[in-house]
Amino acid sequence: MDRRVRAARAVAESSEAGTLCIGVDGGATGFRVGCVVPDADGGLQIRGDLQRGLWPTDANFVPLTIGEQRAQLGCLRRIPGERELEKAWVQGLAGVIRELSGQQVFGALQLGIALPGQKDERGRGVLVMAHGPRLPEFSSALEKELDLGDKLHLCALGSDGQDAGGGEEWGQEGAFWGQPSALYLGLGTGLAEAVKLDGELLAAQILAGYSAPPWEAQLSGVACAEQGTIEQAVSLGAIQGRLEAARGPGLRPLDAARMGEPRALELLTASAEILGAWVEQRMTILNAAARHPITRLVIGGSGAELLRAPQFEFYRVALQAALPPLELLPSALQTSALFGAAARARGLTGSRPAKAPS
Repeated sequence: MDRRVRAARAVAESSEAGTLCIGVDGGATGFRVGCVVPDADGGLQIRGDLQRGLWPTDANFVPLTIGEQRAQLGCLRRIPGERELEKAWVQGLAGVIRELSGQQVFGALQLGIALPGQKDERGRGVLVMAHGPRLPEFSSALEKELDLGDKLHLCALGSDGQDAGGGEEWGQEGAFWGQPSALYLGLGTGLAEAVKLDGELLAAQILAGYSAPPWEAQLSGVACAEQGTIEQAVSLGAIQGRLEAARGPGLRPLDAARMGEPRALELLTASAEILGAWVEQRMTILNAAARHPITRLVIGGSGAELLRAPQFEFYRVALQAALPPLELLPSALQTSALFGAAARARGLTGSRPAKAPS
């Protein structure tokens, strides 16, 4: 049976009282879309196949620096190619959403979307984006493109980090469920973060009160935030840039490491040591205000493979050696942020009810 037909049938079966719920995990380079339904334990599960897409790109587009974008928060001025890229991103995502839901009869579509970057006050657009164009009109343009009228219930845009934490709480096999305090780090093109402290998922603005987010937090001794952030030091996107600078374009860092490429092994080992040292500092700050100290670190995104596959044991060893004693786990979810975005669309907030005794 064709994949699209299977997905459409699964969505039809998942409709609950005429309502579909779709979650979107939007990363820096692409996105994943899935239909989400309740599971037997009060959480969420994906029904059918995940749909994937890549954000359109423009080789001539050069984004403003983070500092330049922040300087325009009160009066955003478009740069060449930015408006066209936003339109292309909206059209690309809308096409996949239509593919997943278009063959169904439903009374309402609950849609939750996670995107990187700083959102506007209403959560309708992205005003600061480390990777890619700013998207100030994203929600309005998507609503117009989908053309569902009152059937569409699009909640505020979420952050990829915060929604990943929500996904680890509400998603089937999520690693936050049942934990009083835990830390999530999503390793991919960038570095996303979510924190659960004393049973509560910390909102981005509260988390920012503890220290700067990974894409702004500077490494010790580095003066330039654009070049010396923890994200620039440990994300797989940054490592790929350094690997290509040394070896030329080609292999992804994980693929190169599997083949035993010395520079890839060196870069990944160094990044694990830096990440571990930063996490220890982060946990010291967070635990100082917690009744229940953080005892679990969850690695998600593409970086979860670094903790799963035996050929990356060197990374786990280097990371664990730099960390205080705690449980180190790869995320079991295909896409944590998708679950978190869907949970928000369904009105699920806070901690998931405790597991029933066996």
